[in-house]
Amino acid sequence: MRPIKPAFQLLLVFIICYGCGEGKIDDFTKSDDFETGHLADFWRPGNKGSGRYEKDAVTITDQYQRSGNKCAKLVVQKGFIRQDGGDGNFTERTELDSGAHPFLNYEVWYAHSFFLPKDFPIVDNRLVISQVKQKVLFGNTIQLFAHRFRNGSHYLTIYDMTKDEKERSSRIELPKLTKEKWHDFLLQIYYSETSEGYINMWMDGEKVVSFKGVTASKKGRNRFYHKIGMYRDQWPDAMTLYVDDYLMTTDTTKVDKLALFDKLNQ
Repeated sequence: MRPIKPAFQLLLVFIICYGCGEGKIDDFTKSDDFETGHLADFWRPGNKGSGRYEKDAVTITDQYQRSGNKCAKLVVQKGFIRQDGGDGNFTERTELDSGAHPFLNYEVWYAHSFFLPKDFPIVDNRLVISQVKQKVLFGNTIQLFAHRFRNGSHYLTIYDMTKDEKERSSRIELPKLTKEKWHDFLLQIYYSETSEGYINMWMDGEKVVSFKGVTASKKGRNRFYHKIGMYRDQWPDAMTLYVDDYLMTTDTTKVDKLALFDKLNQ
């Protein structure tokens, strides 16, 4: 029997590892109310993952907290994690990355609250404050939806995986974001490669999005992750956003933390 060449051995290891850990994930819950004074362990470090941030761009503060005594303060400035956006623009970001998890054919709930301070700039520039992505081979990703705030317009972009890339996105208008007010968001996603998938969103206790359709790409891996913060095209002015009461769970009974449980079927 001929020996296996080293290069082929490496390829075998990669293929095996690529499929590792794609099993079931029951009773999954991760949360962070930031009361410990530091980020919970499940968040990816600022120098790893897709939701990245510069040193000191994410801090814990006792200013503006939604509940308890603390919340997270996120700041993005010109040049933070500067990258080529692929469309002729450079991008910047300060985002928290939930870490990728095997959620295919699972219903997952995400809850979080945002606060825009009085001096938050309202500008005609791309700004994504929350998004969900699916991993594919070699570190690439597929965007499933993006929560956007641009020039005062507040909306969700959902990407239909059954359509060509240029026709994939659909825009859903959301209620106005008000400065100096905490806004509570609850997201319910059933990740599916079939028409059985769905995305529902509640804002401040009211249902604002109801989408049914494919919510996962067959070209992607069974690895999904949520990012919150600020991802934008390059801009000269700094932006500051506060985040509190983050929850990610497959357990519906945990969703009542934002007092929205009684409204989920409305």
